[in-house]
Amino acid sequence: AGLGWGYSFLDLKEREEPEKIEGDKRTPAGFFRIGASFGFAPSRRPGYIELKAGETVCVEDPSSPFYNAITKRSEIGAVEADDMRSSPLYRSGLFVDYPSDRATRRGSCILIHIWSAPDTGTAGCIGLPEERVRALQDFSRAGAVLAVLPEAALERFPGCLPAATVRPPALTSANR
Repeated sequence: AGLGWGYSFLDLKEREEPEKIEGDKRTPAGFFRIGASFGFAPSRRPGYIELKAGETVCVEDPSSPFYNAITKRSEIGAVEADDMRSSPLYRSGLFVDYPSDRATRRGSCILIHIWSAPDTGTAGCIGLPEERVRALQDFSRAGAVLAVLPEAALERFPGCLPAATVRPPALTSANR
């Protein structure tokens, strides 16, 4: 589905560019802080969250005050939430501090996680090979800034982004 501009960054989008809304399977475009790392196995990483089966959930229900939050199932009642331990794609990952708006259903539970295949999209997250997710966990710290931008938007930020923002070759099973 590609990218859609996140709620907090609509002033940066061009007229023809889509906006991110809940359920559209688009990854939000904008500048976001990286949150805590997570995974199935225990870790000594600062702030790391070990996902517990049936317990660690991300709330996707805009009617809930816990919308777009990672919490315990026991704290939210009967609302729509993603049991994070139930998907092998979440063996390793990082939370993206995505400032959503539940009143306008602008998307929730944006994560950097393991992809299912190089040519398969996500439900709106960022999917990478497991080795790259683990490298990001080791390299980044909570609060680091992640730029997620449409290629056409790069020219709108002259001098703001490092030269390394030139798009790398697409990841495929051959070059991962």
